[in-house]
Amino acid sequence: MDVVIIEVLKGGDDRREIRVWGDSGALCRPYVTAFPRGSRWIFALKRLGEPTARDYAISVCGEYWLEIRGDQAVGRMTVAEHGGTKESAPLVDMLAWIRSGGATPLAPLPLR
Repeated sequence: MDVVIIEVLKGGDDRREIRVWGDSGALCRPYVTAFPRGSRWIFALKRLGEPTARDYAISVCGEYWLEIRGDQAVGRMTVAEHGGTKESAPLVDMLAWIRSGGATPLAPLPLR
């Protein structure tokens, strides 16, 4: 999927658009269909190939993304086990937590 970058929270890529590769059926990555066109997400991505490449993948075998729903970040934040449990936190708090490297307080609540 081609992704338009709104803001880079960590890292040094200054591109406005990148390509994020999903699963082929054997890679332990999410399928790109999990991220509908027009939706907003926070991703933890890994560059594929050379530093000049615009190809990325979501890290394997984990949930390294949060959906943005209005002013909330929604997804797996502190829950360790796999499953349907999701949490939410104010987007402003989540962004501050990411930018600080986890130094600012974050108190996600179970999603209702």
